[in-house]
Amino acid sequence: MQRLVYRFSYAIVLFCIILCYSAKSQSLDSLIGVFEQSKNLSEESLLPLLDSIVDKAIDEKKTDVGLKYAEILQTTVRKTKGNQSVEYAKSLFYQGNLNEKIGRYDKAYYYLDESVAIYDKGIVSMEASKAFMNFGIVCYRLAMYKKSLFWYEKSQKMLQEILGDSNLEYAAIINNIGVVYYEMGDFEHCLEYYEQSAELTKQVLGENNTHYALLLTNLGVTYYSLGLYEKALFYYEKAKDFFDDNITYRVMSLLNIGTAYYSLLDYDKAIDYYTMSLNILLELQKQHPLEALCYDRLGLLYTKKGDQEIAFDYLKKALKLREKLLGKEHPEYASTLNRLGLAYYNQGEYSKALDYYEQALAIRKQIFGEYNQEYLNILNNIGNVYVAQKEYDKAVDCFTELMDFEKNRLVQSFSFLTEKERMQFWERNKARCQKLNTIVVESSKNSKAYKALYDAALIEKGLLLMSEVEFRNSIQESDDSTLLAEYDQINMIRIVLEKQYAKQLDKRTINCDSLEQILEKKEKFLIKNIQEYGDMTRALAVSWKDVQSALTEKDVAIEFISTKLDNDSVFFSALVLKRNMETPMYIPLFEKQAFENKLKSNQFLFDLDLDSVRGFADTYKEQREAYESTIMYEMIWEPLAKYLEGVSRIYFSPSGVFHKIGIEYAPVDETRIMTDLYEMHRVSSTKLLALDNMKKKYTTCVLYGGVEYTTNNEEIQGIRKPVSFLPGTKVEVSEIQAILGRNSAIKTSLFEGREATETSLQLLSKKGPSILHIATHGFFMDTETNSVENGMEQSGLMMAGSNREWTNPGSCESDNDGILTAKEISHIDLRKTELVVLSACQTALGIVSDEGVYGLQRGFKMAGVKTIIMSLWSVDDFATQMMMSEFYSQLTNGKSKKEAFSIAQSKVRKTFEDPFYWSGFIMLD
Repeated sequence: MQRLVYRFSYAIVLFCIILCYSAKSQSLDSLIGVFEQSKNLSEESLLPLLDSIVDKAIDEKKTDVGLKYAEILQTTVRKTKGNQSVEYAKSLFYQGNLNEKIGRYDKAYYYLDESVAIYDKGIVSMEASKAFMNFGIVCYRLAMYKKSLFWYEKSQKMLQEILGDSNLEYAAIINNIGVVYYEMGDFEHCLEYYEQSAELTKQVLGENNTHYALLLTNLGVTYYSLGLYEKALFYYEKAKDFFDDNITYRVMSLLNIGTAYYSLLDYDKAIDYYTMSLNILLELQKQHPLEALCYDRLGLLYTKKGDQEIAFDYLKKALKLREKLLGKEHPEYASTLNRLGLAYYNQGEYSKALDYYEQALAIRKQIFGEYNQEYLNILNNIGNVYVAQKEYDKAVDCFTELMDFEKNRLVQSFSFLTEKERMQFWERNKARCQKLNTIVVESSKNSKAYKALYDAALIEKGLLLMSEVEFRNSIQESDDSTLLAEYDQINMIRIVLEKQYAKQLDKRTINCDSLEQILEKKEKFLIKNIQEYGDMTRALAVSWKDVQSALTEKDVAIEFISTKLDNDSVFFSALVLKRNMETPMYIPLFEKQAFENKLKSNQFLFDLDLDSVRGFADTYKEQREAYESTIMYEMIWEPLAKYLEGVSRIYFSPSGVFHKIGIEYAPVDETRIMTDLYEMHRVSSTKLLALDNMKKKYTTCVLYGGVEYTTNNEEIQGIRKPVSFLPGTKVEVSEIQAILGRNSAIKTSLFEGREATETSLQLLSKKGPSILHIATHGFFMDTETNSVENGMEQSGLMMAGSNREWTNPGSCESDNDGILTAKEISHIDLRKTELVVLSACQTALGIVSDEGVYGLQRGFKMAGVKTIIMSLWSVDDFATQMMMSEFYSQLTNGKSKKEAFSIAQSKVRKTFEDPFYWSGFIMLD
């Protein structure tokens, strides 16, 4: 009898083994039936069957059944194999996997933590790789991002060792790593992994599939988070046609496209896509989780449009549905609370708005912690409520916290974005950095805000300019021939694009979109490969403390700031910093219109011989009263007087209209001006004091003067009057050459007459002289359609042969038309040039923005020049000649460039009493 039992038992065990091998073809119920009939067998012999049951339950998404048998499996394995066996690790993996699927992340963490501890003892297998990956997923769900990344990377390396890196499993783990970097706000690495995953998926499956489309969507979401909405829309549109077979993906795709249009302020298109999404779901005749998202997005959109009744209707539907489907502790429930807060805020019901915001904030903080994008969006909204309620101290707390985050995000993002992307990113994210300005103008009594405001000024001024200069410097200093060649190609492409964009659409001979893609690809390659050579974001890390450390007891640093208020007026203030201060000090100055009204009495309209000035008389716009009365001093410097006590040197960074006025020459009384009392240093940003600012030796000087603007004998006529020859410039450069000739340490080269060409100056690239002196006509074409985009084309210098193009714009077919614009200058490499002297008219002018002045000064700064001497208006030929000769005489006598400049200016001032002759030139570091 026993023998029969044995044989019977053996047959059952054999059947179980066969069944396990063919488990994929068996139903879950069949497997469970076999197990129930086999309970009298040894526990060890049942392990393969239990394993198959749990595996099948996971495959069929029957979580409750899976959990029941996973627990039996775990208990059985522990008894038969021990709690350090591979089989036990696998049973724990099942428990963790199943708990993760139903959202029990704490339990899943418990099981998987124990599972990976066993697998991580030198075991190399697919099971181990899966366990590592699942533990990474659970850590991600619990917002333990660094730990998630650690286990994902372990899974990645093991999978690569087992299967290689040309399979979908590897693409999946790469994508997951990208997701973690996204949540950490590290968009550089996020994009790198997403792109790698997408490329691999395309190689394996091609482009026409859901997997690839989902990865394109991830790229779109990342670019959207960076504020690059057009680029996000490109990826969303590219992905949407491959989601037709999956309603969830299809609806999400349409919602993403709608959101991109919403952010691009195209509300009609956004409504179309949101409504399309909602209609798809309503046709199902059963509730779908995304239905609430559609209501939520529509509610936000109508809030922005100002139709609050419709907005509330949609938002309340969303809140009710999310509570029913997800519960009140879900992040999506928090999102709708935030939207409702915004709707109440727009209605002026601030207490209700604050209540909804705070509920939303608490949920987000509990689930994801403080530093995630949605948490900060809500914090921004709470700050706006406090401002509206005039609770400024509370508002400052919100916005200083936001500032810290935005500064870190800026540093991270600028390290991998292209020039164009950096511009778009800053344009769409700068509002938060500027938020404190308004609060301080309103309250002006919070030292915590003053620190953050000074840091904001250091970030904002010249942000894009400095990041591009650092980018160029990193490449040039790499000495890597491949990178240098790539950069030269990038410059060529940029120049070609600029020329094409200057033409009408039907006159363009190149596909600009394709060229833009090539440019982006090359820039991305360079950015990825230059990081070991230099830090293109180092200027962003400078704080007010760093500036303070660079000051002596006799120094003061002043950041002037201009703030746009809700009534469209502009208010000017000053942030003052000295060595012994515990915090920067904020001093309110005046509203722009009040300043302008004070200066209306007299304008610079001189009865001069137009041939005697190096520019164009119709551009005189500066106001004479500013330089002949004490108005400038009273409104700008007198409010700062107590902070200037004991000071001998002032470093100041202008803002707004101060870029166009020589505030350093403000009369203090009838006989003295500011430069008589202090050594005045105009700087683009006081952060320059904290950066490497070592003085370079002057070894070479290239001079341009006596330019022949008409290089043939024919009479030129056109829509503009030809510019005239400037005899003073010829004398000027000859005198300077003679002066420098007496100093054998400085070698000179002179370009004059027909040799003073645009091309000759461009050929100075990469071998730029220590000093570049250009004496010629300069211009800034002030138009009714001034914009930052074309400011660099509206400023320039007149070189040999320029009259033909000047009098008849567009008549010269050659790129070298004799007119050297600021944009063209920006492409020249003048990093070796310590000083540029623009002995010409209006060279300091341009389009004023938050960034600074878009004109010649920006062009030369982008080219790498450290210091520029330039003019605010049309300067007199003879007075300029006198000033420049004296400047170089003092320079060769050992004076610093600042000392030499002040002495030369004083000499002209003694000869010509009128400020017009001596106060037009400024020096900018």
